[in-house]
Amino acid sequence: MVERHALKEVIADTERRFWGCVMLPITLAFFGFYSLSSILHEDVPSKHITEFPVRNVLNPLLGEDDEATAEMLDGLTTASDVLKPQYV
Repeated sequence: MVERHALKEVIADTERRFWGCVMLPITLAFFGFYSLSSILHEDVPSKHITEFPVRNVLNPLLGEDDEATAEMLDGLTTASDVLKPQYV
């Protein structure tokens, strides 16, 4: 006859293996999504093309004699600069 303690260990081991098999597709999907996000995160040319127009409007390149205005991010120095309407 099989001892009761040995049978409990076999059942617990079988349950661990079962949940390991159930988690395998989830683990592979996580690995796939993580790999895809890391590839897309490093897509520097695409991000530059997407963000450049906005960056150019909010923070244009200034010459040596140019001053930043309140329409630019560099010209915002106080909270009231942000809150006051620019085009009235």
